[in-house]
Amino acid sequence: MHQPRWSSIAVLITLGVVCVSLPGCVGMGFNYSPIRDTIVIKLDANGAEDWTRTIDSGQDDVGEDMAELANGELVIVGQNGTSRRTFESPRVIRLSSDGRVIADRTNAASFDRPSAVVADPDGGFAILMKGGELTRYDRSGAAVWTCTTAMWEAPSLTRLRDGGYLAGGFTVYQVWATNNSSATGEQTARTIRLPVVTTGTSRGSTASLEGAAQLDAGVTTSPAGAGGWPTTLRTVAIPSYTPSTMVKRAQAARYSADGQLVWQRTYADGIAAVWSTLEDRDGSLLLAGPSPDLSDGRSRVQELVVLRAGRDGAAGPAGMLGYVESQGTVRMRALSTGIEVLYSTWSSGVQYPEFGVASTVLAPTGQAVGNRSLKASQVFNGTSDGGYISVGVPVAKGVESYESSLSTGTGLHTYTTFHALRFDAGGALVWNRPLSLGSIREVTRVIQTADGGYAILAMTEKG
Repeated sequence: MHQPRWSSIAVLITLGVVCVSLPGCVGMGFNYSPIRDTIVIKLDANGAEDWTRTIDSGQDDVGEDMAELANGELVIVGQNGTSRRTFESPRVIRLSSDGRVIADRTNAASFDRPSAVVADPDGGFAILMKGGELTRYDRSGAAVWTCTTAMWEAPSLTRLRDGGYLAGGFTVYQVWATNNSSATGEQTARTIRLPVVTTGTSRGSTASLEGAAQLDAGVTTSPAGAGGWPTTLRTVAIPSYTPSTMVKRAQAARYSADGQLVWQRTYADGIAAVWSTLEDRDGSLLLAGPSPDLSDGRSRVQELVVLRAGRDGAAGPAGMLGYVESQGTVRMRALSTGIEVLYSTWSSGVQYPEFGVASTVLAPTGQAVGNRSLKASQVFNGTSDGGYISVGVPVAKGVESYESSLSTGTGLHTYTTFHALRFDAGGALVWNRPLSLGSIREVTRVIQTADGGYAILAMTEKG
């Protein structure tokens, strides 16, 4: 008499198993998380669409960053995998200037997320992973060398004038008490190693760290930790902390053109993490990121700090500019009047959240000499004439506030699509072009191309 009941349960279990096995389905709750396709949209100088390329492997395809190479090709870095909830395999895609796929490589042996890509004048490029690994590729897309850093997370990469690279991010210290009166801090990090020659495989370029010499940095190396990574421990006296406290510290690392680690610096004061870097005309370095005073992740905004460092990374003066959106975007560029710092902003607004971009110019004396606000989204960039380009979606009808992604579940955005906005050097809006592709769910990058047009990196969702 209980057979029908057990049959129903069996059916439910079977459906649950099938759901778990399908991309985008999660658990017995049938919570659906659509997988994504990567989209590249090319605009001309006036914002008209030249071409659109959809990159679909049948799995979850994510584009994180994009750069234009010396020959006019576009290189896109991202991930490829079966789930959007975890790190998947890094992916590198190269497109011709008219949108044809020239190369598409996935490193199935690695599980990390590319955070930045920069182009080199010889036609090659360098990719920084969020876990701190830096790889240099030649113009054919073959990996030349790979280096690791001790950073916990590394979101920023800049190519320097001497051909080297500057990476920025942060590390985390675990503080332990040794007795009742003092404490020591231990830094857990990936072992820093010299560059190793990388080899190409049919599934992409992979790097082998076996046999690579460790740097003598005055640290000791313990056995391999979680995930098979060796760990490096540095002990310092920190008497003011309570036992087992996690401490976050900003870090920057400079590499030579051949991948040698020139120096790596940890900054204990003034800045909590390095989100953006720039080399000034005199060779000094600018590091921008959140202040330690509001870096707990619970606030929607944080104080933005710009720290000036020497060629050797030694910390100089730091100044607070304004409030940047938490986990927001910061970009810097050199102008004739000084260094312009651009950063995404957020406020609660009266009815809808107000997103925007703030601009502050730092004079050579270090003083802020100009401030400007743009009604733009978190995805923005400077243009060659001193202007600005941004891509976003209005948060509501008739509201000049733009997001970089759709607010799922809020009922907003159902009436419109993403827009490309062009501003002149004075911050005045030049044009506002709706994008014809209505299935975009998120934009991650926009750059100006050598022909005066623009390339947009975006994603759509399936199903």
